Formats: sequence, C-alpha cells, structure tokens
Amino acid sequence: ISAMAADAVALLDHLGIAKANVVGWSMGGFIAQELAIEHPTRVSKLVLVATSATLDGQVRARIAGNMNIRRSNLSREQQARIDAPWLFSAALLDDADRYERSIQNGLSNPYAQQDHAYIRQCQATLNWEGTVDRAAKIACPTLVVAAREDIAIPARLTDQLAKLIPGATQLQLPGAHASCIEFPREYNAAFVDFLAVPVPA
Repeated sequence: ISAMAADAVALLDHLGIAKANVVGWSMGGFIAQELAIEHPTRVSKLVLVATSATLDGQVRARIAGNMNIRRSNLSREQQARIDAPWLFSAALLDDADRYERSIQNGLSNPYAQQDHAYIRQCQATLNWEGTVDRAAKIACPTLVVAAREDIAIPARLTDQLAKLIPGATQLQLPGAHASCIEFPREYNAAFVDFLAVPVPA
C-alpha cells in the first residue's frame, strides 16, 4: 500500500502537480491515508470514502473469500452476482430491473479488472498494517464518509477512522460499498462542498 502511495507521488511529479486534493475509496482510501501520512506536503484536502484504518476479522474473511472466488472457474457474470449483495443497497437489490441493469453495466465494461490483478490487490490489502497508530499524523483537512449499508467496510470501522484523525469531518451517506456509484449526486455534492472547488459547467 505504501508503494502505491509512492506511485501516486511519482504521478504528481510527472504531471507537475505540487499539491492535490485526494479522494480515496475503499482500498484507495488505504493508499490515500498513506499518502497523507508519508507525503503530507502533497495533500491539500483528503476525502476518505468507505474505508478504514484497519481490517478486522470480518473484512479479512470477505476479502479472502473473494480471492477464492476469483481463483475459481466461475464466470464473470457469476462473480458479479456474488459481489452484488455487498456492493449495492437493499433498495437496488429489491428492484429487479435496476439490479439487472447494474449487473449488465459491469459486464459490459471493456476494461474490466483481470482476476490476477484483483487477487494481487487483495493480497496487498491483507498485508497492509493499517494506520491505527499513525492516523493522528494526518494534518490536512479530512472528510471521512461512511455508507449506511456498507458491509464490506462496516460503519464501525469508518467511525473508528474518523475518530483517529484530528479534526476530521464525519459524514454518513446512503448506499452500500459501491455507494458513490449508486448515489453519484449525493456523494459528488458532499465532495464538492468539502473541497470547496468550482464545478465546470
């Protein structure tokens, strides 16, 4: 995870960006925390969505299970349908048409992540030591967003993260783990409000 934060810094260097607002979702939130801790001068404001400072047994078990699914001979569609209950809200899952559109939308992605890459991502996450003892070093203004129905990174872990970061703003929004995809207007509005940046017309 730290190496990925270093990769982000290298990208900023390549683009000639001295300091940036950073939004990290899920594993991206782990990387964003490391970026803010290890490279504090590069982060103006930080938004952490559906993420945590550590992984408990429940989260680890889910990640390990997902790795086994990706190692199996299940089709992409079967994998997508197994993932759906922890990605989407109960309201979406109750709506057969919306549920099916969400599945087909994912399957139509021409740049879908390959199984070997997903497995390596899971391995990196499981090997991450977390930031419980370091999150207090995050000095930039930080917004921590929990999704109400998230069972991939439960709200108790997002709440813990918010308490560890001095002065962090905490917000709870609708949805499950893929909440920012399912509820883009609500999440974009929260991000824009916190970051105080103009939105192109």
